[in-house]
Amino acid sequence: MAVVARFSPDCGASLMECELQHAQSLPSCSLDTSRCAGCAGKLKRGGCSALLVTDPNGDITCPLCHEPSACLIGNDGCCHAACESCWLGLAAEQVEEQVACASDLCLRQLCVRCPQSGCKKPLGKLLLRYVRRESKVMVSHEAWVTQNSSLGVLNDLDAQSLVFSATPSVAGPLCPKCGTRAYALIRSCDHGHAVCLTCVFSMAESQVGFCRSRLQRELNVPCAMHGCTGTVGPDVNSFVLRTCPVARTFEDDMQAEMIRLQKGGQKLVCDVKVPGMECIVCRVPRLALLESPGCAHSACEDCWVSWAASQVAVCRVEKRSFRCLGVGCRERACRSLWERACALNEAVRSFNVELMLRERLQNNRLYPAEVQVDCPHAGCLGLGYLGFDTVMCFACEHSWSAEDFTAVPPPDVDVELLCGEAMKKCPGCGEHIIKNGGCDHMTCRCGHQFWWSTLNPFAR
Repeated sequence: MAVVARFSPDCGASLMECELQHAQSLPSCSLDTSRCAGCAGKLKRGGCSALLVTDPNGDITCPLCHEPSACLIGNDGCCHAACESCWLGLAAEQVEEQVACASDLCLRQLCVRCPQSGCKKPLGKLLLRYVRRESKVMVSHEAWVTQNSSLGVLNDLDAQSLVFSATPSVAGPLCPKCGTRAYALIRSCDHGHAVCLTCVFSMAESQVGFCRSRLQRELNVPCAMHGCTGTVGPDVNSFVLRTCPVARTFEDDMQAEMIRLQKGGQKLVCDVKVPGMECIVCRVPRLALLESPGCAHSACEDCWVSWAASQVAVCRVEKRSFRCLGVGCRERACRSLWERACALNEAVRSFNVELMLRERLQNNRLYPAEVQVDCPHAGCLGLGYLGFDTVMCFACEHSWSAEDFTAVPPPDVDVELLCGEAMKKCPGCGEHIIKNGGCDHMTCRCGHQFWWSTLNPFAR
């Protein structure tokens, strides 16, 4: 048998609990529910059938609008009853009133209360479910509350880190620092202080500037209350880094800079909780120092690059990369330091191009180290291969006799500048010739062979 409550129009208000026992004693066939089939169907679909109030003897007068109705809907929160139109209309009115001040009061939840005289109890769970289902006004406002930016951000925090008002339908708490009302306050330290989201973000933004000035990589947000020495919990600190735009930008910048410094597997000397490390060379605080793994000497990026640029002349003579900048240290700088210097300094980059060409020539499997000869040109990093009458440098294209490995290249003779080109006359026919590459051995179209540098005949 369905639970049906009777309404007595003589009492002026429906008390379901007073009539429930009497209604259950009536045969189900004596209750005419055909007139309230529409309302009963809605209640049944919403799982609220227990709220239906009917009278088998006829219509019931609604105590609010005083209009006859086939059935009423009871409030499981206070047992008062009213017709469907009154409940929905009342909910819409109260919702619209609360919407007007919801932002100012920071209401987290709407509260529709019973309109019966002297009763201020909120709607029960079943009736509230039914009203939410049927009232478009209430549904739209709840969607607005869910989408509210402040409330949405606070939902990322654990409930233990928040301080709410006593009930969701009561105005939000006041911030003790700025005096503004908020949906919830954030516990900003282990001393129990709680402030609004704006104050937490403001403190984080001021701390970002402090960390940047001191080159401190890790941002620890202090308590927003003046003079408090308490520490902020890790949950709140990570929440600020995720949601505060300024703090998130700082965190991204620090992470990007550390990734850049670690490029190429470079080992760093740094401490996330300590301000900038002082470079032993320039004595300037830096976010991190770059360490040479072979000897553990460290310096800032600028000092390593400047040192590499100053050593280009020495490196050209030694035909290899620069050594460590440590006093008296003979250890060669690691590859990551060398590549960094090449990327940041033009002189080092140009020298590296020549050095890479030399490495390719040295790694030629057809010509092992036994037949490789350094170019005698001063400052040239190229080399040639033995096995011919003459040897040609594959870097500067200088040629010299294979019998004299240390021969200094002879100066060019009889060079003429015609039409902006360096030319020489063939000793055989006198025709002008331009040399645009190759070794020193030349063969003219007339068949005469000679050395380009000296114009002496070529000896077969």
